[in-house]
Amino acid sequence: SDVDLVDDIVREKIFRRFNQELPYQWTNATIGWTELANGFLKIDHAIYVYRPTHARLVQGALPHLHRRALRDIQGVLHRDCHLAFHVLDKSVDRSVDRTE
Repeated sequence: SDVDLVDDIVREKIFRRFNQELPYQWTNATIGWTELANGFLKIDHAIYVYRPTHARLVQGALPHLHRRALRDIQGVLHRDCHLAFHVLDKSVDRSVDRTE
């Protein structure tokens, strides 16, 4: 499905960006998929981490991840998209950042 493709693209970008820096203590999932009136697709995507230090690490890399993931997602889906990342620190169960 398209949601699975988005999940895989974001997962790949996280792996490529962090390699050994971020152990397998994170997960990611598409949490929102909204067709907008202007024809755009709004995708809300969560990156779950389990330590505050990992949340800050991911938060700092969001512009890099966003650019690369959005380019690939739009290429695969053949449409304009708005991509919003939500970094969620599961150790305190709260959102630490969001970028669109």
